[in-house]
Amino acid sequence: MQFCKHLKGKQCILLEETCFRLRQQSKCDFDDYHYSNLRIRQSDPPKVKELKKRMLPKVIESWKAYAANPSPGKKNMTGGVLEKEIRAFVREELSACNASVAEHGKKFEVWENLSIIADCLIEKKGSPTSIISVKSWIGPTQLRETFGYAYFSKTWLGQKNIRVYMIQLPPTENHLKSLITACSPYIDGVYSVSGEPYFDSLLGTLKEIYKLPS
Repeated sequence: MQFCKHLKGKQCILLEETCFRLRQQSKCDFDDYHYSNLRIRQSDPPKVKELKKRMLPKVIESWKAYAANPSPGKKNMTGGVLEKEIRAFVREELSACNASVAEHGKKFEVWENLSIIADCLIEKKGSPTSIISVKSWIGPTQLRETFGYAYFSKTWLGQKNIRVYMIQLPPTENHLKSLITACSPYIDGVYSVSGEPYFDSLLGTLKEIYKLPS
């Protein structure tokens, strides 16, 4: 019996490449995790559907490239695409608000001589600066890391001047919800591409923060 239902001989029928796990005889997580969370569902809100539609072909191409040349240490087949598309989507959605959204990960000083590279940085004069941390998956380690720089930046620059958000591909796991609550108000919200609270809710929050003057 084959170890993966998506094998036809030695070829992965999803990626149309030779399976890169043949030697290990073990299934990769592309279908059950990445592909599954990027499938468009009827229940998905509109912006998530649009984001998934844009992302899925690029994620498949990224995984195909890895399958064709699975170099040791090579990774980020989904995370890199997710980060780029979230940035581009946020920039488009806030284009009418005169907010500046960095085109790439941008250095941001969270304390004197202490900086991070913000996955998505949003700035507008007279409004809070927003930092969005984009992750393929969020666990306790990722929450602790983001909480650390959120704490430093809000303590140094003032709570009213900084917003910190996280977004991940899968739905938030139930056992993390109490930790997420404990991390507020330093982490202002944790959102998902495939579960509540959705990416659409984050966009709504950002539009409220950076709305055009009446």
